[in-house]
Amino acid sequence: MNLVSVVSSNVSEIGYDNETCRLVVRFKSGSAYEYLEVPADVHASLMAAGSTGNYLARQIVHSGLYEYRKLRPEEIELLPTPTISERVGGTTDTLVPRSEVGADHAGQPAGRDRY
Repeated sequence: MNLVSVVSSNVSEIGYDNETCRLVVRFKSGSAYEYLEVPADVHASLMAAGSTGNYLARQIVHSGLYEYRKLRPEEIELLPTPTISERVGGTTDTLVPRSEVGADHAGQPAGRDRY
């Protein structure tokens, strides 16, 4: 999996594994989440969206379609270094990572969350 830097106010990098359909999103806050069984066309649409954060929030995070989990700090350290930015996107992203809105999911099992 390669991470690609994106132009966004909250999202730092996005990675996608075509074989496992795993999407990884790293936020500028330093936290990172993986979303499972995300189709390749959804990833492609995310990368082409005018607003990365808005698309991520509406089509992936809040859709309830994809299981997810927050990556532990030691897992984040193992993520590859981002490649040269392949996309120029909008700058009006409004998605706020869960860690910044006070939502603590530590006691909840990973899975479908409609926070």
